[in-house]
Parts: sequence; structure tokens; C-alpha cells
Amino acid sequence: MKNNDLNRSLKQLKNLKSAGLPSGDFVAQNREILMMQIKNSAGEVKRPFAPAYIWKAFESIVPETTFRFVVRPVLMGLLVLGIAFGGWSATVKASQDSLPGDALYSIKIMAENAQLSLTSSENKVSLQTELAEKRLAEMRAILEAPYTEDQEERTKTAVQNFSKQVKAVQTTLENLDSNKSGAVLEAAKIVDTKTAEYTIALEGAKDGLTGSAMEAMEEATDAVDNASIKAVSVIIKEGGESGDNASKAEETIKIVEEKAQNVATSTGSGTLTEEVKDVLDKAKTALDNNDLNTVMDKVVEAKNLVNSATGASASSTNISE
Repeated sequence: MKNNDLNRSLKQLKNLKSAGLPSGDFVAQNREILMMQIKNSAGEVKRPFAPAYIWKAFESIVPETTFRFVVRPVLMGLLVLGIAFGGWSATVKASQDSLPGDALYSIKIMAENAQLSLTSSENKVSLQTELAEKRLAEMRAILEAPYTEDQEERTKTAVQNFSKQVKAVQTTLENLDSNKSGAVLEAAKIVDTKTAEYTIALEGAKDGLTGSAMEAMEEATDAVDNASIKAVSVIIKEGGESGDNASKAEETIKIVEEKAQNVATSTGSGTLTEEVKDVLDKAKTALDNNDLNTVMDKVVEAKNLVNSATGASASSTNISE
């Protein structure tokens, strides 16, 4: 049999019911079942929409100057309308991973401020320390990202945001109702623990920083020191003069001594060193006598002398006594 004859016979055989040709009903029914199984198992993947996608798209294709002065204001206006008419919660959720300089970062901060406004004074310190941790996380994210020309500026902004949050923690602690000693003591303990963590985090982030970012980092370290000293002062005032508190007080003396030496070296101010030394000598004498309240009074006095020498605003950086 020739090949052509064989092919013709096979085609004829394929179409014979006696050879196993399925009926039309059978084919249609099983096609529907198969398509349904495919649909159920595939699962449709949808990427959630967020306004940041639009922002990033424009940012990647529009020249920087045009984007900054033309496109950005327009998009911000549309973003405000989107919040007003498209739902606040979705926009806030989309903003949670934003960093300083991103489109939705201001929305993230607005949401945090709204949360703070609804928080009682006794619980505000805890929330503010959590927000300070978020600012640190933002700083780390910028530092760990691939290098860009604006990285130093964004790092500086992130560190300044952290400093602002730490100063807010200190202010809240200072303004707590002294009649609620238990709540004040707990708040101070939280600040004491968190500032120790902040100090370690800032030291780890300093490597490689230069210029304005490094200056902002030094200011942040100073803000943490101020908050830490205030926390220890409150702990001793409210919690007594135990041995553990004595070691905390001694540590604050070392912090101020080191800071005074650094400032004196950078400014050439030997007078500052002597003034601070005289005050801290009194603190050490009080420490020997286990008079921890006097220790902290002198530590605060010495630190405020150092703060004033740096040219910082007394209202924003000094520690209340």
C-alpha cells in the first residue's frame, strides 16, 4: 500500500464511530468541564492600584526640571482630589512604604499626626517613640538604596525628621502631668530604653556619611542624648535612688563630658570645658553621696551649657529642669 493510500485510510478510520469517534455532545460537555477547571485553577492576578504608580511613571519619563515645576504640582492637586473623592484609607495604606521625597510621604505624616491627636497624653510617648523608629527605618532604607545624586539630601531630610520626632518625645515627657507619677515613670522608662536603641542605630549609620547629612546625624545624636538625660532624670525623681538608677546617672555624666570635649575641640572654647567641668565635678560629688537628684540637676545644667555653646535654640534643644 502506498503512503497516500495509507494516509487516506487513517483519516477515514478516524471519522468512523465504530473506531472510537466521540459524539458531539460528549465533546461539548467535556470542553465546558475542562475550561471551568482551567478558570478555577488559574486565579486572576491583579496588581493593586496606587497613586504612586502614576507618580513614578511621570517621574521616569519627564525631564527633572519639568517634573518638579510643572508636573509635580499638577499631580499633587490630583492626589488631593483623589483623597477627597476616592477614599482616604486606600491612599494612607499606599503611603506606608513611602520615603522622604516620595509623592505620598506627606500623606503618611498627616495620618500619623491624626493618630497622635487621638492618643491620650499618657500613651503619646509610646506612640511617638514608635514613630521615631519609623523615621530611623526610612533613613536606613535611603542609605541602603542604590546611589542617586539626591541621596545625601534625602538622607539629611530623613535624619532631621528623626530628630524632630525625638524632640517631640522629650517635650511630651516634660509636659506629662506630674500628679500621675506612675504614668510619668512608665513613659520615662520607655524613653530610656528607646534612646539606648536609637544611639546604637545612629552609630551604625554614620559610616560613609559626609557634609550636611553628617551634620544632621550629629544633631540627631545630640537630640537623643537630651531625651535620654531627661528620661533618667524623671526615673530618678519618680522611681527613687536605687543602685541601677545610680549607674544610669553616672552614664549621663560620661555623655555630657564627651559632648563637652567634642564641642570644645571643634570651637576652641576652653572656657566651656572649664565651666562644664566645674558643674560635673559637683555632679560626681553628689553621686558619691548617692544624692542622685542633685546629680541629675547638675547633669542637666551642664548639658544645657553645652547646648548653648553649639548655638542651638534653647527652646528647642535644652532640657527642662
